[in-house]
Amino acid sequence: MVLPIKKKNIEIATLICKILDKIYQIKNKSFLDYIDFVYDRPGHDKRYAINATKIKQLGWKSSINFKKGMLETVKWYLKNEKWWRKIIKNKYTLERLGKEKK
Repeated sequence: MVLPIKKKNIEIATLICKILDKIYQIKNKSFLDYIDFVYDRPGHDKRYAINATKIKQLGWKSSINFKKGMLETVKWYLKNEKWWRKIIKNKYTLERLGKEKK
């Protein structure tokens, strides 16, 4: 994989939806249909970028590319639903983290 990686949020969301489409194959429907655009908000990243300078200096190289890594990540979350459901239920209530309280 060539680093640094730069991906727009919509690229990542689209890739995840396409992976889910292949796994679930919902008749006449795509996970892409569930993408919803919202107004930008303070602190919201429009893209993600990784500076891999230091890790490259240490000699590390990725053994898989971004698409394969995302596929494996989606599969992991599907396989480990019990784990993440427990986190949502007991600890994280999907509130926005890091926002200043006034």
